[in-house]
Amino acid sequence: MTFLGDAVETYIDVQGHPTWISDDRSDLPPILLLHGGLLSSASSWSDVPDRLREHHRVLMFDRRGHGHTADTPEPFHYRSMAQEAAAVIEALEIAPVNAVGYSDGANLLLHLALDRPELLRSMVLISGNFHHDALYHDGEQMLDSLDEVAAALYAEYSPDGAEHWPIVAAKGLKMGFHEEPTFSPEDLAPISMPTLVLAGDDDMFPAAHTVSMFDALPNAQLAILPGTSHLVVFEQPALVAELVDTFFATDGKRHTLAPMRRTTS
Repeated sequence: MTFLGDAVETYIDVQGHPTWISDDRSDLPPILLLHGGLLSSASSWSDVPDRLREHHRVLMFDRRGHGHTADTPEPFHYRSMAQEAAAVIEALEIAPVNAVGYSDGANLLLHLALDRPELLRSMVLISGNFHHDALYHDGEQMLDSLDEVAAALYAEYSPDGAEHWPIVAAKGLKMGFHEEPTFSPEDLAPISMPTLVLAGDDDMFPAAHTVSMFDALPNAQLAILPGTSHLVVFEQPALVAELVDTFFATDGKRHTLAPMRRTTS
């Protein structure tokens, strides 16, 4: 067990697998941060966790094959990642919890919200997509250009060693660019919890896809940040943290003066 600032880092058993977690263990309301694909809790968030700690007990964990948590032979799937997140929430006894997912973390939250809604109080989806077809075709090439940096970050934390990076990268890209997710807007309609949909205006998919997600979720708010990309968390960490903090502080309620299709709650 080690300490990161005021946070405790340790391993817990999740579905029979040693899983790395970071927990502030404060008396503040818990917030669960779910990292991006092929990244880790340490490499995914810039200084967003520190900015949230004034009002929240920040919890994070590294999914299988990411960060400090070893890989398994199984392929990556968003639903199994959601089941992993559900097991962490139950093990830490924090349900229902406010959750923030970035990129793949946002995509797995869609599964969790549909399959285990009782575990979530509200959620923020940052740079998530509900269907892989929405991704720009050159997005995978953009990630390839960052492969050296991503591989170095993986090697810094992974118990599997640097040589395992090509295996993990191949599994992640196969899932996220060629197979999943495969939701339609109609599939998202049962998600009733307060949700903030947040993306960059030059993300890895058209802004129209982000708006379609917002339109499909009956209790959602929308934030498209100008001058940002899929790396919005790194480009505007202070603004991202402020939006997340404000959303959870108001319990995801809207206070508009002239509501049209979305009533003030």
